[in-house]
Formats: sequence, structure tokens, C-alpha cells
Amino acid sequence: MSVDDHLILASRMAGTDPEQARARLTRYGAGHWLEHSADALSTGNARKLWLTLCTLGDPDVVVLDEPFSGLDAQGTAALTADIHRWSSDGIVVLIAHGDPLARQARWTIDLDDAG
Repeated sequence: MSVDDHLILASRMAGTDPEQARARLTRYGAGHWLEHSADALSTGNARKLWLTLCTLGDPDVVVLDEPFSGLDAQGTAALTADIHRWSSDGIVVLIAHGDPLARQARWTIDLDDAG
């Protein structure tokens, strides 16, 4: 399946317009891959597609596990903006090591294995 096929299918399942998914993927820096097979994507571009697919619609809660891993500067900036938007309207649970949002979080939980 092409990247665009994935966006269309996921958008239909989420009840959203595929153009919104295409626009987000473009903001993440992978919009030029729409006609390519999803199997041909690099790790970073596959991550951008995955993030787009998993956060379609208007979620009340977004859970992200190491979402910045493998992203370039453009993808990181776009995802950071999305996280700010999602957190203003709902809840974002972010699991990350050294993420760019650590100093801006309302609450943090430090899971230190030292004891």
C-alpha cells in the first residue's frame, strides 16, 4: 500500500478528512512520499507516518512512547507543536528520554532505577 493509501484508510476509520492527514504528514516533512510504498520509507519517515496515523481525529488522550526517536528537526518541531495543541485540549502522556518538552511539562514522573 502507498503512504497515501494508509492515510486514506486510517482517515476513513477515524471519520476525518484525508487532507488533514496529508497536511500533517507534510508538516512533518514526509509529504513527498505519498505515492511511494510505505515499505520503502526510512525509519524516520515511517515514524512520521505512524505518528500521523495514530493521532488522527480529535483525541482526548494521546499516549506517545519515545515519539522523537528517529525524527529530524522538522519532524521534531511539528510534533512538538502538535503536542502543545493536543495538551491544550486534552491529556498527553509522553514517555521519553531527553525529549525537547521536558522543561515545559506540567507534571513529570522520574522513574529512577537507583532506588
